[in-house]
Amino acid sequence: MSRKPPKLATALLNVFTAHDGALAGDLLERYRSGQSLWWYWRQVIAIIGASTSSEVRRHPTITMRAIALGFAFTWLMRRYVIWDLMHYDEWLFSTGLVRWLYVHDYSLPVSAIWPATAVLYGLSGWIVGRASRESAGIVLLYVAAGEFLFFVATGAWRFVYDPLPDPLLPILTVVRPISALLGGLWAVSGRHSAGSRLHV
Repeated sequence: MSRKPPKLATALLNVFTAHDGALAGDLLERYRSGQSLWWYWRQVIAIIGASTSSEVRRHPTITMRAIALGFAFTWLMRRYVIWDLMHYDEWLFSTGLVRWLYVHDYSLPVSAIWPATAVLYGLSGWIVGRASRESAGIVLLYVAAGEFLFFVATGAWRFVYDPLPDPLLPILTVVRPISALLGGLWAVSGRHSAGSRLHV
């Protein structure tokens, strides 16, 4: 009975190296010949890293444009939309449109920040995926760059000596990057599917 590789690692390999089926086949053959599970994961991570680096070197302009669009969209939405949406009662009160909601304390619960954050960063990842011309590697780079800038701006010391209050910490460290990555991969996979249908 042949050994089956881990499904998650294989799925990631297929997404990030969609144009190199021979590489994935060679990796699978060596795994079935006796290589360890840890070896398989190490090879997948190394291949994804090399594929992303190669994609960025081949298309630097597309990479920078896609990442800039993602960051610009996120900043604009956080600055001008998300805050007003989360505090819609205060916004309606301050603009004089509807005062009744704020006066009677009809506002969104604090937990609403979870789906709002997921939608915001999912859309930003989707924009990057659409602008990167089917490159999952550029989407991954966008998420990594966002995490790096976040830790630089926030300071890693806050997570050790002055942790952020719940539910802000899990939102910033888990929901945000995962949503952006899934949104980007959704855009990339959608375009691959459309392209495959056109060639049938």
